[in-house]
Amino acid sequence: METQWPLVLFSILAGGGAATLAFAGISEFLEVQKKTRLIASIAAIVLLVVGGIASVLHLGQPANVMAAAANIFSFSPISLELLLLGVTTVAAIVYAVVVNGEGPASKVVGVIGLVVAVVFCYALGSSYSGIEAQTSWNSLTLVLAYWASAVAFGGFVFLAAMAAGKETGPATRPLSLIVFLVAILQVVGFVAYGLFVGLDNLDALVFWGCAVVLGSIVPLVAVGAVAFMKSVEKPKTALLYVGLVTAFVGGIAIRTLMWAAGNGFLDAFDMALQNRGLFIF
Repeated sequence: METQWPLVLFSILAGGGAATLAFAGISEFLEVQKKTRLIASIAAIVLLVVGGIASVLHLGQPANVMAAAANIFSFSPISLELLLLGVTTVAAIVYAVVVNGEGPASKVVGVIGLVVAVVFCYALGSSYSGIEAQTSWNSLTLVLAYWASAVAFGGFVFLAAMAAGKETGPATRPLSLIVFLVAILQVVGFVAYGLFVGLDNLDALVFWGCAVVLGSIVPLVAVGAVAFMKSVEKPKTALLYVGLVTAFVGGIAIRTLMWAAGNGFLDAFDMALQNRGLFIF
């Protein structure tokens, strides 16, 4: 099946933006500077907006955009995905506004953003795995691969925001440990999905080279070095940036492999009109 690049970019960018917001919510209960959390919230907004634009580009023409808007409350998997995109973006904007204020507002919004973001990252994968006709997608291993890659990417965005803000607090270690654990889940999810599809059915260079080694093992080692080094006062900035770039590569790679493993072409809008729901892909 032909790779739908707008949807590839949508799921990794918007998912990463949501995960960045989730890490900001977690950081509310750690000793992280407000400046760092503000940088992260802005990064989350940018990723969510750019990801949303990529999703709109996939619709292709104004009539399709109107059809999507008209069916937004059909609560099909894709309409739910778009609703969660909107809610998460609003949460990120509100968080950016309140993060520098005093009082519990930022913590409350941060927790809301954390919950919504985790659900959104799950929905990004489950919207594909629920398509029973696509046997190569109909697996929880795909959901795990999507969820873990989006969360890992967002985690690296937040850690990079800490480095950019010259964050030197002790929160680096626990946040890095969370990203490290998610990166392990990413490796498991990628390999499990590859085994589910059948390794012979996947491009070996893209799967093993880009998705597993470069896109999963390298960021795992990078964040592991930051998490387990003796001193946490000065994060290994170069390692975090390497992890950020390679985690993005891994997220892109597994999504292109998913499309390559698909069967045939989905005539999305004809199906949506026939079923009066938003089942666009």
